[in-house]
Amino acid sequence: MRTGASTSSQPAAAPEATSDAPPSLLWLSPRRAAARLTLPPAARAALPPLPTAASPTPPPPPLPTVAICAIVKNQTADLPEWLAWHAGVGVRHVFLYDHASSPALDPASPPLAPFFSAGLLTLVTAPPDAGAAHPSGRAQLWAYDDCLEVYGRGKARAGPGAPPTGVDPAAWGRVASSLRTATAPSPPPPRPAWLAFIDVDEFMVPTGADSTNLTTGAPPPDAIPAAVAAFAASHPAAGGWALNWVLFGSSGWAARPPGGVLASYTACLPPDDPENTHVKSIVRVARTLRVGRDPHHFLYTPGGPGALNGRGQVVPGGVASALGPAAYEFLALHHYATKSRAEYAAKMARGSGMGNAKEWGWFDSVDRRCRAVCEGGVGMGAVVAGRGGGVGRLAGGGSGR
Repeated sequence: MRTGASTSSQPAAAPEATSDAPPSLLWLSPRRAAARLTLPPAARAALPPLPTAASPTPPPPPLPTVAICAIVKNQTADLPEWLAWHAGVGVRHVFLYDHASSPALDPASPPLAPFFSAGLLTLVTAPPDAGAAHPSGRAQLWAYDDCLEVYGRGKARAGPGAPPTGVDPAAWGRVASSLRTATAPSPPPPRPAWLAFIDVDEFMVPTGADSTNLTTGAPPPDAIPAAVAAFAASHPAAGGWALNWVLFGSSGWAARPPGGVLASYTACLPPDDPENTHVKSIVRVARTLRVGRDPHHFLYTPGGPGALNGRGQVVPGGVASALGPAAYEFLALHHYATKSRAEYAAKMARGSGMGNAKEWGWFDSVDRRCRAVCEGGVGMGAVVAGRGGGVGRLAGGGSGR
């Protein structure tokens, strides 16, 4: 039985912090606060300041500015939904190249005027032989490099006397002198940190970190820049993000459906179908040199991994067939490649900026293989089709844009 003073060998408790301790110490445990107070004054002064209980939460870093570069020909009817969707999920600007549409796109016309006046759209009208101004001879690749240099880096277009290697000076001068650009007078288009190079039948659809497609409701208004910020934080050395296709078929439509693309087409290829290993790129402007040999991939500055997919795997070209099933973490690229039979016939008639020709055999093959259902764009698609989409969201600006 023990009496009197304790003979325990345990160390004595540290003195409690008193109420006259500096406020910056009161959030600590009493033991830690007392230990800090017992330091010599010179040592205590050298310590970093501590937050107080009343310290405000630091604001989140601004989201990156994301813009789109695209080239079109005779696709006026497809533009309002496509523009409204991307405005509604946080794309800050679209640099649209009109390649010999008939009639030429007019920024004051009803389909484009709301986007133009809201500051979403820059329209570049290019001549039919625009491909002659690029070493590849392809109009789409010319547009991509021009967009990267002029709108990504802010460089002036070179004059007729300074063609790229392998380009005829006369053709270069002819194309350069015939370009017409229309940009909303105020505010000027932002300089994007990231540029997405996609087509008007491709929609960037948020999926979440677990790559599960959304099935109801509308994504947040900053969904795409938030996804790009998450990707950049996870892969700080990446030059670009290679987005896998989710390729859609006709869903049984013979003619253009009245409800819009996103809400009408849901029959899609399963993730392991080889078509879905194709990618398109969102590039980090500061680490991108130029477009590659096709519109599916780019060339990046040395020393980094180049383009990665959502799983962090290096994607060296425009097809990621060796990397397993398609990567749909955070974003998927919904590619409405056929749409209805009538729209596919129109697509074959107008051709492409790369000179690619599609036939009815490919249409039928895609439809036969569309055994999955993809509804990631349905909720927002219904909003876009019914209300004109996210023009107001974009016009009002957003966090960090």
